[in-house]
Amino acid sequence: MHVLFCLDKSNGYAKEDQIPWHCSEDLKRFKRVTTACERPVLLMGRKTYESMPPKVFEGKRHACVLSHTVTLPVGNVTFCNTLDRALYHCKSYEQTFLIGGPELIQSLIEHVSTIDLTILDAEYGCDAMVRSDWMNSQNGWKLDATEWMEDGRVLQYSRIVDPDRDERSYLRLMSMCLTNGIKKEDRTGVGRHSIFGHQLDFNLQNGFPLLTTKKVYWKGVVQELIWFLNGETNVKKLQEVGVHIWDGNSTRKFMDSIGITDREEGDIGPCYGWQWRHFGADYTDCHADYSGQGVDQINLIVKELQKNPNSSRAVMSAWNAADLDKMNLPPCHVLYQFSLHGEKMNLHMYQRSADVFLGLPFNIASSALLCHIMASILNVGVGSLHISIGDAHVYDNHVEQCFKQLERTPRMPCTLSLTRKLTLDDISILSASDFKLDNYDPYPAIKGDMAV
Repeated sequence: MHVLFCLDKSNGYAKEDQIPWHCSEDLKRFKRVTTACERPVLLMGRKTYESMPPKVFEGKRHACVLSHTVTLPVGNVTFCNTLDRALYHCKSYEQTFLIGGPELIQSLIEHVSTIDLTILDAEYGCDAMVRSDWMNSQNGWKLDATEWMEDGRVLQYSRIVDPDRDERSYLRLMSMCLTNGIKKEDRTGVGRHSIFGHQLDFNLQNGFPLLTTKKVYWKGVVQELIWFLNGETNVKKLQEVGVHIWDGNSTRKFMDSIGITDREEGDIGPCYGWQWRHFGADYTDCHADYSGQGVDQINLIVKELQKNPNSSRAVMSAWNAADLDKMNLPPCHVLYQFSLHGEKMNLHMYQRSADVFLGLPFNIASSALLCHIMASILNVGVGSLHISIGDAHVYDNHVEQCFKQLERTPRMPCTLSLTRKLTLDDISILSASDFKLDNYDPYPAIKGDMAV
């Protein structure tokens, strides 16, 4: 949404509910800007509408007027009695221009991306004024350019992108667990501070969500995801590339403790990636060849979105109740839904349980990386990542580490690029060299023991 607004030298915008000036240069600019696209709509309040000449609403420009007194449409003018109806009406147009009054602009400011503020050099005895400090960096705006006119100037503002907003939302979750979390016992015997029901949202167009308030083990993120995408269940394959994040949950002692005594050490059973690539097949061991067995959910999702980009059925599940007793760990990140909005790939992941200090930073980065991979295969950009969490918790043996991390201020996010265009056939031959991470500048790592 683009705001076009005009003030006099004293920040006045109206006199007796009318615009008290006639600035031909500003009117010409207004016409040029609002007719640059094929289907523009002007959104305004009723007083603004009544103060404008009828010719403004002729031609290809349409008007949406917010008014409690709703009348039938008149020519290119539609009246709406609520903001929701007005926004619903405007979304069918190519570009929305919000032109006043100031109360309406303030109520819709979260929808606004750019503002053109004309300030005239003269005073016109206005009786309706606005504050002079509403357009500043503290309120989220930056001045991009000044366009000079004979009778004044146009200040062009854009919204400041908050680069660390997404990481701060993660830190707020950590703080919530510490301050509001219910003390719970758990299977590990460590104890945790738990809240239930939370969502994190990440704009992948603003950067890659690899935390900066502590160094995240990027090599582990990449190699584990490749391991998942290959449907692997043999921990030794991870160990061969120097990644040991699954060691604690695949030892002989651990497996015996959960009643899995008939499989070799390092075989985690039909977990995660195996369900992604072979859902419904019969699992024997980590050495068997499962080619062509079960449902390849990755393949299914790609073909579904290729066939129908508007599909809401591009869902992948790792939760197979029939196989839970065969798994070393029931999956924590259990459900993925991919959605194409225009030319952007979006991903919503549901996680039943999240170790906020150790595990969740990994899960965030892994899900974002998976979104980039699927976007490349489908030849689109990345959009947003949403992670819904059931039980979010901080373990007792991570409390002091969390306090240390919370003292740090997030830095600019890094960027991720793929070194080659991927196809569906590339899923099984991915390597770490396919991914390039730039400008990752984290604080030092904070060590913490995994609760096993």
